[in-house]
Order: sequence, then C-alpha cells, then structure tokens
Amino acid sequence: NQKPLTFDDVYNQSSPTNCTVYCGGITNGLSEELMQKTFAPYGQIHEIRVFKDKGYAFVRFSTKESATHAIVSVHNSEINGQPVKCSWGKESGDPNNTPVTTQVMPLPGSQYPYNYAGQMGYWYPQGYPAQVQGQQFLGMQGFAYGQYGYQQG
Repeated sequence: NQKPLTFDDVYNQSSPTNCTVYCGGITNGLSEELMQKTFAPYGQIHEIRVFKDKGYAFVRFSTKESATHAIVSVHNSEINGQPVKCSWGKESGDPNNTPVTTQVMPLPGSQYPYNYAGQMGYWYPQGYPAQVQGQQFLGMQGFAYGQYGYQQG
C-alpha cells in the first residue's frame, strides 16, 4: 500500500556523493552475477559486495543518478521470484556511517595523541603506572613515529 518511489524523493534521501544501493531479501540464488544482471541496465557499476548468508548485497554505481534509478526501479520488484527491498547503502565517507567515538581526555603524564589502527591512543613515559583510572594498559610503551605508526619499545 505504499506510494511508488519517485526519482526526486529517493535522490534527496542521501548525500550527494552516495552511489551505493542496498538490495535485500534474496535468500535463494544470490550471487554477484545475479546482481550484475539485475543492476547493469541502470548504469556503470563500480563494485558489488554480496552477503549470501544474510540475503543482501551492495551495488556501488559510478553516479548517484544511476543508483537512484536502480533503487526506484528495483525496489519492491522480484528477483528470482523473491520480493526485494532496495534503499541507499552507507558509503564509506557518509557522515551518518562514522563510528561513535568517545572523547578521550588526556590523562596526567600523557604526551601527544597518535593514531594507531584507527583508534585514539596516548604515549606514556617509561615507568608510568600500568593501571590508569581503571583502564589496564598492560605495560604498553611506545613512540609515535609520524607516518610509520606505532612501534613497541
């Protein structure tokens, strides 16, 4: 009983740079080839990621317009006899897709923050107490070497 999707409505639901379509509800025969065949008519495809065990896939187009046409056309249609849902996928640069980060306050004795494996951390001088405000640091001492990352010391 839903009104059909319109290009403008769908286009305006996501950021200007999002080109990723989520397609879900395919429990039988989900494959990259099936997604390619289903979505190729709507534009150039950059990437297809298939999650067979979960019954969905992400299709990344070269343009947002192509992705919008794909969502409007394929949503609520049948693929392999199964009704599918299409919507915007999360893009890597989407501000709505950034993990929730808690603010790290520098602890006494900490030096400059460095970024290690995408997590904020702090360098502690040799001999700094291993137990700091209930957090176990397990004797990790190291130094920030600019672009070279973290080195156990």
